[in-house]
Amino acid sequence: MNEFPNELKVKILEECQYLDCMAFRATSSKNYDVGNYALSRKQSFDFRHFAERKWRENEKKKRQNLIPKKMINFVNYMPNLQKIVLADLPCVFELADMIALGKAAPQLKKFVIIQTENSQWIGKEAFLGLVYFERLVNLKISGWEPASISKKGWTPYFETIPHGTLQKLVTLTIACRQETVSKVLQHILDNGVFMKKCVKAKVV
Repeated sequence: MNEFPNELKVKILEECQYLDCMAFRATSSKNYDVGNYALSRKQSFDFRHFAERKWRENEKKKRQNLIPKKMINFVNYMPNLQKIVLADLPCVFELADMIALGKAAPQLKKFVIIQTENSQWIGKEAFLGLVYFERLVNLKISGWEPASISKKGWTPYFETIPHGTLQKLVTLTIACRQETVSKVLQHILDNGVFMKKCVKAKVV
């Protein structure tokens, strides 16, 4: 492959997974630049693919290898991402992590967030960081359960999706328990949040 022209190398790497591109970068100084360029052209990132490769490489230390900071540092190599899928994270994803991810993916338009009963990884108030995804127009949330927030001197409240994010969305899809779906829809109505186009709700 070293004898191939750079244009062909990029074409090949575009069909490869993210970590394959990273491994290719390490083969030579010339390939380092080619690998970086191929990564910069990536438009989608699915954490499950990233995690699968990491588990194969180091099963015993997978939780260390998959902490949000390392994932976000990796996303920094792909500034043109249009879509991110986060699912099955092995540790809690906090508000600070969401803010950092928003800064690492400034072009993001579609965000898919999937949580299950067996994998509860969304931290309290993490969704407040969605305001840092300035170009986000399509948001899909599955399995989320808003937490009750209590702060000294404040009336307890349930966390929700920020107004600024809701107003910019073209499509909001919620696939959660009936109670969660009702809370989100009621929040939209009570606060007069103007939605541009479409809200899809599914009780699971």
